[in-house]
Amino acid sequence: MHIGKYRITSDPMNVILSVSYEKQDKEGNPTGQIDYKPIGYFRDLEAACIRILNTEILTGHANTFEELKALIQQTKQMITAAIREASHASK
Repeated sequence: MHIGKYRITSDPMNVILSVSYEKQDKEGNPTGQIDYKPIGYFRDLEAACIRILNTEILTGHANTFEELKALIQQTKQMITAAIREASHASK
């Protein structure tokens, strides 16, 4: 499941949260290829989604309470939409 720049996968023991990044060649130049690196292993989907929300809050550029509130609402909507889409795709 993709949620913005994040991807959620699972194995028998964990829900794995990864973030996208652009690969670089040996000289450090961008290659245009996108890959994912794991940033956390969680017991369930809810915990992974909370990590996304917390990461977006910490790395966002909100300077006022209103901007922070909008960022939180936007992130929650992004997570909810991705879960709904994944739910419909699995039916």
